[in-house]
Amino acid sequence: GLVEVLLEVVKELEREEIVTAPQDTSLRREDLEKERYQKPRADLLEFCEWLENTKKPAATEEKEDFGPFPRRAWGEEGGTDAKDAGPETKDEESKLSPTQALVQQIVDKAIYFLTHSSPLIRARILSVLTSSISSLSNTKSTLLPSIHTAWPFILNRFKDPEPFVVTEAAELITALVEHVGGFMDIKVWDDIWPNFVHLISRLEKADKQYALTRRDHPNMLGIPSAYTTSHRLYRAILRTTSHSVSVLVAKDKVFWEVLLVCRRFLNKHGHEELQKLARDLYIEAAMKNADAVWLALKGSVDREPSFLDLADDIRQNVELIFTSIDGKVGEPINVK
Repeated sequence: GLVEVLLEVVKELEREEIVTAPQDTSLRREDLEKERYQKPRADLLEFCEWLENTKKPAATEEKEDFGPFPRRAWGEEGGTDAKDAGPETKDEESKLSPTQALVQQIVDKAIYFLTHSSPLIRARILSVLTSSISSLSNTKSTLLPSIHTAWPFILNRFKDPEPFVVTEAAELITALVEHVGGFMDIKVWDDIWPNFVHLISRLEKADKQYALTRRDHPNMLGIPSAYTTSHRLYRAILRTTSHSVSVLVAKDKVFWEVLLVCRRFLNKHGHEELQKLARDLYIEAAMKNADAVWLALKGSVDREPSFLDLADDIRQNVELIFTSIDGKVGEPINVK
């Protein structure tokens, strides 16, 4: 009962924050798209400038007179007192509003219930944290320490025996990536993604057992129903991964692993919602590295090289992906 009340309070405060200080998400999206196109060119120009500088002869360094300097340790007799070293730095972070202060108190108290024996309470607490992120996103000095403290408990929820708890944990990660992406780079790819890979593998085994009883499409991933546990988990994984690929920077090895692991969701016999989410993921990935996306999908369709061979029928979705990214990455891509 109390957790439900806290959840409703946080959601209501979140709605008030949106009304009083609306955020133009479309502008933020346009800025992100603009940065994606400009960054490769800026990196190339920076590299060329650096290369030209390396060819120039090294300039002789002239000794600079820095003037008098203390010859004793700070605070010792005859030296400069530590308190005279300079003015204290001021906290530039914006102060919490009354609404944000209340949300922050709720977050601090709610963290300890992430290990509660009741799975329903664990799920509701994760939902409380998810709803709190948007309200506290502009006060990172208070939000990030709380997330850092709760991080081990959040990670454990991805190993929770109850699937609906895992789903809520994935939704929390999506909210964190959206609002405090710079803080989540390493945490998502080093901590969350390995859990997703293990979860997909575990669910795939369960789905194959079901597929053997159907005998229609044994290679299909997922059961063709939007109300199953596996479908909800797959949906949460794809949404979180797609948003992470869009906003965060992944190492090449991890990026390639994402492209290979998520191919199975492009099976034309899978649920349409999962196919759509998978297509969106690859379109987002193409904005970062179109060549890698082309190699992973084209190789899977052609079944060569052999390590890219995939039993699933993904040609139809691959054609849709290539059609979508043609105008964004350059020359038309042929999947034939």
